[in-house]
Amino acid sequence: GKPLLMGRRTWESIGRPLPGRPMIVLTDDRRYHAAGCTVVHSLAEALTAAGAVPEIMVIGGAILFQQTLPLAKRLYLTQVEADVPGDTWFPDWNPAEWALVWEDAHPADEKHT
Repeated sequence: GKPLLMGRRTWESIGRPLPGRPMIVLTDDRRYHAAGCTVVHSLAEALTAAGAVPEIMVIGGAILFQQTLPLAKRLYLTQVEADVPGDTWFPDWNPAEWALVWEDAHPADEKHT
């Protein structure tokens, strides 16, 4: 699997390593430890830790999204047409600057509303 890059709070919301993929946690706290993950303290260190891979999956939080969006060559986005409570948002981006390669829509149902 592709390396997953996330901030500390995103890691803590997951709470465990996900099998089959390297997990990199970015935090300012130099004493922080995340079992089963590589902990780094800068975006440059995170990119080095990921190694020479074609893609790194950035999975949150908001500050990390803001830092990495200018570096992105591809976006995998899930858009949910619903009002949901939350404290983390993907930064504004301009769809005109990107080429849509694939799109799939699913209507709301009993499980997904």
